[in-house]
Amino acid sequence: MKKSLTAQVASQADLIGMLAATVCMIHCLVTPLFLVAKPLLLPVEGTHIAHGWGWWEVLDYLFLTVGLIAVVFATHASSPRWLVFGLWISWFCLAVGIHLEEQLVGQFLLYGGSLILIVHHAFHYKYCREHSGNAQTLLK
Repeated sequence: MKKSLTAQVASQADLIGMLAATVCMIHCLVTPLFLVAKPLLLPVEGTHIAHGWGWWEVLDYLFLTVGLIAVVFATHASSPRWLVFGLWISWFCLAVGIHLEEQLVGQFLLYGGSLILIVHHAFHYKYCREHSGNAQTLLK
């Protein structure tokens, strides 16, 4: 059966969303290692090692933006409400976690939101693949 355009877009959005959330989680797990190594990389008498740490934080917002776009396009396929709700809640948890990452609750929201976003995109991807031939199911 030929997939509808909406199902194809949702499928691609889910793949991109899973990839972005996975890379985001790796980014968040590696950050503490860079922070520990930062004093070792600071300029030492006469050496000029330039480190702009601002770009590292920009990656947070890049992943968040890509994730938002993926959720918007994935939920455009009108899947079951629990799945759409799960995608939006997990993205929201990730967004709040990024803003509160200095606090313990922010860490839980960051890692939990990212992991749950990956899981919801995987469920949504599977759902769209199973129901791609039935346009009525996708539009409920």
